[in-house]
Amino acid sequence: MAWGNNENKLKACQACRALIPANATSCESCGAAGHYAASEGSLTDSLAWLGEWPVTMILMTLNLAVYAWVLIYQMQFPGDGKGFAFEPIDFPDVLGAFGSVSAPAVRRSGEWWRLLSYAFLHGGVLHIGMNTYGLLQAGRMAEELWGRTQYFVLYVLSGIGGGWLIVATNSRAVGASGALFGVIAGLWAHTYRRDNVLGKGFQQFMMMWLLYGVAMSFNPRVSWQGHLGGALVGAVLAFLMPAEDIYRQSMLRVRLTRIAAALCLLAVLITFGLMARNLGKARESFTLQENTKRLLTLTLNVETLNEEVSLALQAKQPGLIPSDEVQDFPRDFAARFGSLPDKISDEKINQVLAKNYQVACSDEGVIERLPLVDAEFGLIRDSMRTALQKVCTKPAFTAQELAAAKDVPTYDLTGAFRRDFLAYWQWLEKRAAQRQQSLEEVLPELKVNVVREYVASLQRTSAPPVR
Repeated sequence: MAWGNNENKLKACQACRALIPANATSCESCGAAGHYAASEGSLTDSLAWLGEWPVTMILMTLNLAVYAWVLIYQMQFPGDGKGFAFEPIDFPDVLGAFGSVSAPAVRRSGEWWRLLSYAFLHGGVLHIGMNTYGLLQAGRMAEELWGRTQYFVLYVLSGIGGGWLIVATNSRAVGASGALFGVIAGLWAHTYRRDNVLGKGFQQFMMMWLLYGVAMSFNPRVSWQGHLGGALVGAVLAFLMPAEDIYRQSMLRVRLTRIAAALCLLAVLITFGLMARNLGKARESFTLQENTKRLLTLTLNVETLNEEVSLALQAKQPGLIPSDEVQDFPRDFAARFGSLPDKISDEKINQVLAKNYQVACSDEGVIERLPLVDAEFGLIRDSMRTALQKVCTKPAFTAQELAAAKDVPTYDLTGAFRRDFLAYWQWLEKRAAQRQQSLEEVLPELKVNVVREYVASLQRTSAPPVR
């Protein structure tokens, strides 16, 4: 198919591959007749309302636009504060929200729209770059060979075929390569039926693409299921679809193809509508997961710091060590400080403590960046920020301060912070109940059972006044 204005455009003769005007209905070189004339596309093209835009260009633009949409959407979940990223982030699962295909999502949740949505998503710059290049090469040839309507049907159905095999094999994937390999396999199947030298040469060219896809499928990050499913559907459809010049001669075939194209277009529109709706549902879940992950990491770091300060003070005042911990104390101390308590200097203790203060307090603004969910969470967030500021006011201790503990078995820096995290967990359970979901459903990417055990340990821990 000619691209852009058909005046002064050329196309290749399907018989001898000589260049002829895009509007020609016969070849000036070999005399072959019946060539698809671009100016007559409106007679047989159910996508004529697109004007002169080729379907291949529209598909490439759509893939790039969705990729940009993913990157912009994920900016509201900055993760570790790295800002804008050129690839989809793993936590939270942004691609899952946009519509990556997987067996649990399709079978258990009934989200069948994912069988097509995954074909418009990509996992990185290299991924979308390679698929865009392949679509540019193979798509243009397929669009000229079959016309926009048949080509669009083959592309969409091949994508669905790839998604179906991904689900059938209990795997997960994103990418347009399933649909792309349907196009490539379709071109190979079409040329397989041609006995002339040109057909065999073109067949060898398509075979190189297929072999490349097979080789790439051995990469564990590449979905061979998507490639294979798309290729099988594309090859079968290509055996059923004639070239555009023959296709125009059968009005029944034209009508059936136009109906198929309309249904495929409707499927694409519905898919994007459901994708947008799913993103709205996923936003709060992502926010809760992001907040929980950051607060959990921060709490673990602060608790670790608290334990090490307590061990350091007990080393200087052995009488403070609880009787049931005396036997294990040297081992626990050496594990934290790299030396036995009676052989370590105050300077070394301060070096270790200063290092762990840096870990716990390196990003005091992390709480400020937590997205606000509601007023109750805002109060908890403000209280945790105040508690963290108190914890992080002293990066090290003098020798006198290390020997100053007299009456308490632990030097508790984190009592208020611990209580605030427990309050956050209770708020999270209430929020899940309001959504009529379990915590496992609200936080699907966190090991909720492990976090529950940690929360229980915090609840059992006494919280003496902060010194």
